Amino acid sequence: SLEWDFGDGGASHLSHPAYAYENSGTSTVALTGTSDNGCTASVSQPFTAYAAPEASFTIPSLLGCSPFNACFTNTTAGGMFYSWDFGNGNTSNVNSPCFNYQNFGAAPELYTVSLIAQNMQLCADTFAVSVIVAPQPVSQFSLSQTESCYFPLLVSASNESQFANGYEWTINSTVESTLINPAFTLNEVGLYQIELLATNQFGCEHSSDQLFIIHPLPAASFMADETEGCVNHEGQVTNTSEGAAGYQWIFGEGAVSNEVEPVHTYSIPGVYDVGLVVITDQGCQDTLMYDNFVSAYNLPVADF
Repeated sequence: SLEWDFGDGGASHLSHPAYAYENSGTSTVALTGTSDNGCTASVSQPFTAYAAPEASFTIPSLLGCSPFNACFTNTTAGGMFYSWDFGNGNTSNVNSPCFNYQNFGAAPELYTVSLIAQNMQLCADTFAVSVIVAPQPVSQFSLSQTESCYFPLLVSASNESQFANGYEWTINSTVESTLINPAFTLNEVGLYQIELLATNQFGCEHSSDQLFIIHPLPAASFMADETEGCVNHEGQVTNTSEGAAGYQWIFGEGAVSNEVEPVHTYSIPGVYDVGLVVITDQGCQDTLMYDNFVSAYNLPVADF
């Protein structure tokens, strides 16, 4: 018969036993053999069981938005050599690596990150956690127009965002709507920054913005020192318009002028409407028309 003594209280009567030590340290393994006639013989050898490392690591968050730069802090006890597997075919042997996960799709992706730690005796331990890489929303929209000269003005927004299910629209930092495709009323001259914040259920977000401008209108205004006279008399108008860069005068008998303050002569007797159209560099315009503004009289016929 055979009797094994593994030195830590464990024993076996098998010929070729396998034994697992629960604690590290050096033990004396003894084998005693007894023959059928009761004769015994013993042999012993020291055996050292080395402690395995305890693999572990931490990560600030198990959920990240693409691109998710995951940085792992190695907290292994008793390790010397490390092998990382990031769950997508990429590996590292750095002590505490970072890895940048990308998700270009619409659904979240799950990756199991594992660390194999070994000590100088090549005893090994494995630790693993799963991380979720959520899709990044893409905020994008178009406007029915991006500038105008008139107000109040209704502007419609067309939401073209991807991978999002929540929306927040702001104008000049004030929240105006959470609809998918809202419309806004702009009530005065000025510059408006329209921004769309697109979010998803994983807390990922992305924003985009566009500028909308309502240009000031010019104000057409003019007067004349003389509004009646004989034909062929030169008449001068005074331009009192504001905010204009271009002018078009309408003299009522087919003649026009683009001068700032033109001189005009009526050669045919009559009563004429006179108008002025003013325009800005942005194309905004205003029109002022005076009915029956000028009277041109016939000249007398001298004869004797």
